[in-house]
Amino acid sequence: MKFYGHDFNVVGVMDATGMGADESVFMTLDAAYRMAAESQKEALTALDIEPGQISSVLVKVEPGVTIDQVAQRIMSSVPGMVAITANEISRSVTDRLSGFLRGFIVLDIIVWVMSLLTIAAIFSMIVNERRREIGLLRAMGGNRGYIFRLMTTEAVLLTAAGGAVGIVLGGAGLFIFRTVITSSLGIPYLWPPVWYFALLVGGTLLLSVLSGVVASLYPAISSSRLEPYAAIRQGE
Repeated sequence: MKFYGHDFNVVGVMDATGMGADESVFMTLDAAYRMAAESQKEALTALDIEPGQISSVLVKVEPGVTIDQVAQRIMSSVPGMVAITANEISRSVTDRLSGFLRGFIVLDIIVWVMSLLTIAAIFSMIVNERRREIGLLRAMGGNRGYIFRLMTTEAVLLTAAGGAVGIVLGGAGLFIFRTVITSSLGIPYLWPPVWYFALLVGGTLLLSVLSGVVASLYPAISSSRLEPYAAIRQGE
């Protein structure tokens, strides 16, 4: 890369953050001074950097110190100095994500409620179709607790399988369309660490199982209360 008539070799490119710092180029002070000296004769517009002159200073505060108070002290002690805190840098990313996250949470709640109602309706239909089988199980000695556990176990297995399939399809969709997501939101796409990803997958599976248990409670209770003779007659 060429700046002000001086050639630079790119040593490395850091990960994108979606902030203004992504447009920055980092170099040593000696390289900046040489660039300024060469710009006097090679660049269309000379770069005026005097030895010892700097443009910015990174400040690391101690734990427990308020960053905003440090910024105010710097600006009051050094005339003409502008202090930019990390919160101000990341605010642009937060603003872009806040609206998207709110809409996403509302959509998730709606889909979850609809899923509960759908699962409950499906298991109610299963109970109605299996009245004769349930009656035969009761007649052969199956108590109400056994019937209840039978229905809830089926719900757990089905919802766990559905959750696993949803995780695989959702992860594949995120991987395939990561470029589209990045360009539409204007933020970098970074995969979470392994431990966080495992926690997210486990939490999703747990929510799927709990949803199946909650949705199947009423059909499981109603099926366990069926009388053997009446269930067999109604299932014929």
